[in-house]
Amino acid sequence: MSEYHERQYRLAREREIAARRVRQTTQEYADRYEAILSDVLAQGLEEFVQSDYTRLRNQLNNLQRELHNDPFRAREISMSIGQAIHALPRNARSIRKEVEHAEHQAYVAALKEKEEKDRQHKSHLLNVWQQELLSWNDKLSLNAVLRELNKLHATLFSNDRSVSEDDIKTALGKLKIEAEQRAHRRREQINKQSQKEASAELAQVISEDIAKNLSQEKALGLTEQLELVRRKTNDEPEKSQELLNEISKQMDTAIEEEAVRREMVKAVYKSLQEAGFHVQKPKLVKDKGKDEVLIAASRPAGNRALFQIELDGQCTYKFDNYKGQTCQKDIQQVLPKLTDIYGVDLSEARVLWSNPDDEDAEMKPIPSQTQRMNK
Repeated sequence: MSEYHERQYRLAREREIAARRVRQTTQEYADRYEAILSDVLAQGLEEFVQSDYTRLRNQLNNLQRELHNDPFRAREISMSIGQAIHALPRNARSIRKEVEHAEHQAYVAALKEKEEKDRQHKSHLLNVWQQELLSWNDKLSLNAVLRELNKLHATLFSNDRSVSEDDIKTALGKLKIEAEQRAHRRREQINKQSQKEASAELAQVISEDIAKNLSQEKALGLTEQLELVRRKTNDEPEKSQELLNEISKQMDTAIEEEAVRREMVKAVYKSLQEAGFHVQKPKLVKDKGKDEVLIAASRPAGNRALFQIELDGQCTYKFDNYKGQTCQKDIQQVLPKLTDIYGVDLSEARVLWSNPDDEDAEMKPIPSQTQRMNK
C-alpha cells in the first residue's frame, strides 16, 4: 500500500517562538535607543531638545515595560519612535551650534555687565528686562532675534527716554512672537534634514538585519524594497519612515516563519528516528518559486517516507513501498508523536493519492491545494 497525504501544521509554541523573536529583536533596538538618549544626556544636549527628549524617554520606558508583557506592542512603539530618537542628537547639535555661533553666552554676559553699570538708576527696569529674558525658555527662538534684542535694549534704555515696566514687557512680547515664528521655520528645516539622515541610518540597520537573518533568496525582495525607499528619502522623509516600518514587519514575519518551520523540521526528523527510520539530513530546495525542506527516510526493508515542509504552513508527506495496509502502522507511529511530544497540530488532512492493493502500481500525483496555518 502507498499513500500520499497533505496536512497543515501549526506549532503549539508558535506564538511563543514569534514573541521570543520579536522580544529579542525589539530589545536590540531598545538598547540602541537607550545608548542614543544616554549619549545626548552625557553631552549635555538635552536642554536644547528638552520636550522631545522627555517625550522619547517616557516612550522608551513604556517600550521596556511592554517587552515583558506584550512584545508585539513593544515592537509597535519601537517603530513609532525609532526615527525620532535617531534624529534627536542631530537636532540638538544643530540647535546648540546655532546658539553658540551667535555667541548667546557673550550676549547674556554683556547684558549682565550693562545691568551692573546702570544699576543705580535703572535697576528695577533692567531686572524686569532680564527676568523676561530668563523666562524665555526656547533658546533657538531667543537666538533668532539677538540682533533685534540689542537694538531694542538700546532704544528702551537710552538716557533720553523714559520707559515703563509695561513698555518693556509689551516690546519683548511682540519680539517673542516673531522669534518663535522664525524658530519654528528653522526647526522644520533642521528636522527635515535630520529625518533624512535618520531614515538612511535606519535603512542601514534594517539592511544589516536582513543580511544577518535571512537567506539570499528571501532577502532579495526586501532588499529591493529597501533600495526604493532609500531613493525616496530625500523627497519624502516621512513616507520613508512608514515604508521602513513595513519592511521591518515583513522581515520579522519571514524570520518568524522560518523559525517555526525549523521547529517543525526538528519534530519530523526526531519522530521518524524514534519510529525506527534511517533519516537523511534535511535539504532545502526551491520548487516552482517556493522554498521547501525535504526530509527523506527509509527502512532496511525498503519502506520509504518523505516529508515536504513549506514556509506557509503546508506539510505534505508520502509513505510508500509498503505491502497492503502495513504503511498505516508506520504512519501511526510517526504522526501522533508530532502532536503528543513535539506540539505539532496537524489539521485538514487530504489524501492526494492512495494505492491500497497494488504495490507495483505507478503513482500518479494529483495537484495539491495550498492552505495557510492559523497564527
